Amino acid sequence: MEIPKFNLEVIQSPMSIFPNRPNSSWIESFKTLKETIQFSFSQNKHSLFFASAGVYGLPICNFVYATYDIASVYTGNYINYLFGVRQNATEDGFYSDKRDVANWATSGLGSIPGLARVDEGRYVFTGKD
Repeated sequence: MEIPKFNLEVIQSPMSIFPNRPNSSWIESFKTLKETIQFSFSQNKHSLFFASAGVYGLPICNFVYATYDIASVYTGNYINYLFGVRQNATEDGFYSDKRDVANWATSGLGSIPGLARVDEGRYVFTGKD
């Protein structure tokens, strides 16, 4: 069986964690994220939407579903694990001992000021490659 060809487009959501203030307010950041998504949909046909966008996740999934009538899934940060990104939160998770870490990417979220303090550093990777 041949795997069908598909495209994956990634849109970076704002990181509204102290000291990061990407816009004047959460609402302004949310509006900017919606505009970015609207532009993406105007350029490409999308059939599925995933979000890993913290506090923006559920409302942005609702926006995408309501606006474009496509499946819109919010798995939170767990989507990073499903796409093969190593983070402290999933380093010892489901099947972690059976994977080939050479095929996994390392989270770069540790470069964002303040993020390592959130939830005891679960979103960053501090292990050894």
